[in-house]
Amino acid sequence: DSFQFIDGFGAAVPMLDLSPWTQAQTKQLVGLSNNDLGLSILRTEISPDPDMWGKYAEMLAFADDYSPDLQIMGTPFSPPAEMKSNKSTTNGGRLLEEFYPHYAAHLNDFVSTMKKNDVKIDVISVQNRPDESGSYDSCEWNGAELSNFVQKNAYAIENTKVMASESTRFDRAYTDPLLNSDAALAQIEIVGGQLYNAEASGFFDYYPLAVEKGKQVWMTEWFTNNPH
Repeated sequence: DSFQFIDGFGAAVPMLDLSPWTQAQTKQLVGLSNNDLGLSILRTEISPDPDMWGKYAEMLAFADDYSPDLQIMGTPFSPPAEMKSNKSTTNGGRLLEEFYPHYAAHLNDFVSTMKKNDVKIDVISVQNRPDESGSYDSCEWNGAELSNFVQKNAYAIENTKVMASESTRFDRAYTDPLLNSDAALAQIEIVGGQLYNAEASGFFDYYPLAVEKGKQVWMTEWFTNNPH
């Protein structure tokens, strides 16, 4: 009997200005030999600064070539500062609605830029942790804002699957509005979330609405050394 389809297993690096992996490390991460991890999904950060997009391109291109079935996911931690209410990439703030089309173009530019560097971005997220304001790159959204952005602008993000979005505890308040909107449903393929304290908060559970609407469900991050 078939109970669940698993899209893959992955790791949420490189990001946060870490050094790129070496080729030997990359082989160990995505390879299938006895001492390899055999990861099939890599999640990388979309810097708010396009000049930084090439930092991990060579390593990701090597991984993509070494493991043809690999899926690569891009996650933005913050839009560019000039698009936000606080004019900073850090400490939360919100994406101003007047910049929604510009932000969609920003995400689309990432996909096309990486393609020019021989990296195929299979999935792109709208926002990492829309429910959290951190001293690191961050941006706050609510479910209505995410749905509004996706409905009116996600069509401009081409040649990749679109995910919305990655709340810290997989809070349904950030994904139900998209799943309940026909216009938003047409623009996304995946609903995502993270599992920090999800069990205690009641969201570590089957997601019947997502399944009913025919969408994939991905858990995108859980840092085992700091699960809070």
